[in-house]
Amino acid sequence: MNKQDLISNISSQVDIKLFELLIDEYINLENRFVFCDWEPLTLDGGQFTEIYSRIIYHLDSGNLNRRKGVNECLEYIEDIKNQNLHSAIDLRAFRHMCKVLRTVYKFRSQRGSIHIDPDYSANEIDGFYLVAAIRWLLAELIRLFWNGTPVNASTIIKEIVNYKYPIIFNGGDIPLIMEKKLSTEEEVLIHIQSNGTHGLAREDLFKSIPKSKSSIEKSISNLSPKNKREIILNKEGRLIVTPLGIIRITQLKEKFN
Repeated sequence: MNKQDLISNISSQVDIKLFELLIDEYINLENRFVFCDWEPLTLDGGQFTEIYSRIIYHLDSGNLNRRKGVNECLEYIEDIKNQNLHSAIDLRAFRHMCKVLRTVYKFRSQRGSIHIDPDYSANEIDGFYLVAAIRWLLAELIRLFWNGTPVNASTIIKEIVNYKYPIIFNGGDIPLIMEKKLSTEEEVLIHIQSNGTHGLAREDLFKSIPKSKSSIEKSISNLSPKNKREIILNKEGRLIVTPLGIIRITQLKEKFN
């Protein structure tokens, strides 16, 4: 099921513009998860939450506001003082959504790139939680507002919640890329990018890529400023990915969709 099929089969009750944005954020988030791009993943989770909150606020209140704040949206549905009129197809389910949305949103505001804690940085355990929560949220929306047959809805939900693993496995002391069809250059780029702004030392690449040292050195040279300009050395002598390298990784991500 592709993006356009999802959009065309969602109930007309759901605002299409918001739903399109939601699917785009979901795809970005899954791509970041697969490529172990942990810190931006947290920010994507926050953006997904903002869009989702506006969708369910519209569905419950009948008021469409594509810029309404997350807290305002969720407070209307939670309705602690029991003052609001509700049109939600399943108000109890909507209130469960609110609890999950609030937790996901806290990751952006307290652990993400907006508020940096010197003792904690976004890591893969946050990523696993966020992706699981967001898959559940999208699955719930489709369960409640799918226009097609129940069988099709069930199939789509299974596709969404199906386990997808990050391309880098960190089960031991050495991170290992799971995809075996990548070139050495692509592996070098992915390993460096997964380490974020800290960069990666050559020695770490030699340990992490199960290929000859000479082929890794050749790839580093090919990717360097004299050639493709996709990686450079920072002032600490560690390798980091340039904007050109990020473009290449983005194109590589599209191959895995």
